Amino acid sequence: TTYRKPLEAAKKRTEINIFYAPELPNSPKGDYVIIQYGSVFLNNQALIESVILMKEEDGSWKVSAYQLK
Repeated sequence: TTYRKPLEAAKKRTEINIFYAPELPNSPKGDYVIIQYGSVFLNNQALIESVILMKEEDGSWKVSAYQLK
């Protein structure tokens, strides 16, 4: 992705948190699952990656956002 390109590939990624949220700020109401990873990239930069999934009307889960902190 555009955000990750300057970081190159991840050397290590560890799931650190997963939780459900019925709504998120600045997002439509719905069912969300947020998965957070502690990641270390090739340049040794350590960041938190968050993958946000939203449940679709057909019951499937789709990635709705990706964040780096």
